[in-house]
Amino acid sequence: DGTPSAVEKALLAARRAFEYSEDRRDERTLDEESLKRKKEERLRLIDHHVKGVCVENKSALTDEEKHSDLCYSIKSDLKLDSDGEEEMYRSLISFSPENPFSRALYGAYLYKKGDMKGAKQEFEKAIAVIEANGGVHADSHYYCGAIMVTEEKYVDAETHFKTALKSNAYHADCLCAYGTFLFDVKGK
Repeated sequence: DGTPSAVEKALLAARRAFEYSEDRRDERTLDEESLKRKKEERLRLIDHHVKGVCVENKSALTDEEKHSDLCYSIKSDLKLDSDGEEEMYRSLISFSPENPFSRALYGAYLYKKGDMKGAKQEFEKAIAVIEANGGVHADSHYYCGAIMVTEEKYVDAETHFKTALKSNAYHADCLCAYGTFLFDVKGK
């Protein structure tokens, strides 16, 4: 059917990673100022590319799954490192500041990076926008709950976990985190 096999996909990914490392090989010999200018130019190009993709795919920004796929595609196509990924999220938010899915994805990125304060702010913004439209974003509530546990704000954490599970009773990460919370904190 023309679909690449798992082995073909792995080979393609390895080839892209090699090409990426070869493309960045000259960076190893640059002085600090030149390296800084090259990085700034790369981030400007990412910003320009992301905004162009957003204009072409505006409808994808309003659907959570399509939005996530779009981000994955951009990360893959541009072979983004951590700085590039962060610039992608900033560009998405700059393009559409009220987009809750951009905020939630950026929050998840910051959470994984260990920036709990920044992550919490992004999740709270996503929650506010979605709730203003009568919805609930289970992932943002889950992450807020997890962050609140680390801040030892247990009542708020439990409220977020329950809100997430009320919206999506099968949210696996939330079920695990809430179960651990109940066992460790509440002793139930």
